[in-house]
Amino acid sequence: MDARPIGIFDSGMGGVSLLRDARMLLPTENFIYYGDNLNAPYGDRTEEEILALTENSADFLLQLGVKALVIACNTATSASINILRKKLDVPVISPPAKFPGTAKSSCLPPPQQRGLQGIGPFRSECPTRSAC
Repeated sequence: MDARPIGIFDSGMGGVSLLRDARMLLPTENFIYYGDNLNAPYGDRTEEEILALTENSADFLLQLGVKALVIACNTATSASINILRKKLDVPVISPPAKFPGTAKSSCLPPPQQRGLQGIGPFRSECPTRSAC
């Protein structure tokens, strides 16, 4: 089993709800959440700036040893996901966007899928959740 954490990135703190849902769906996993509050919001930046910020955040999480990267930011996803998927050696995942007014609060797939968008379920033996 791969005990490395899953990295979750957002341009701010909005992705914390995704982290909460991921912890419920994958209770044996450890997670590292990185919110780029210093550079938020990303929405008023150029695509090149967003790509550079997203690559920097991904590099930071990779240095911490994540086994997968979840991009919880719609803006970062649209500007960078295809590039990061080609460039990185770990799965790069972006949950479906949440839209205002929808009843479903989770960005993750339904519980019966118990994995993250086609890469299969993660399991690890971790005695603590200190990295969460």
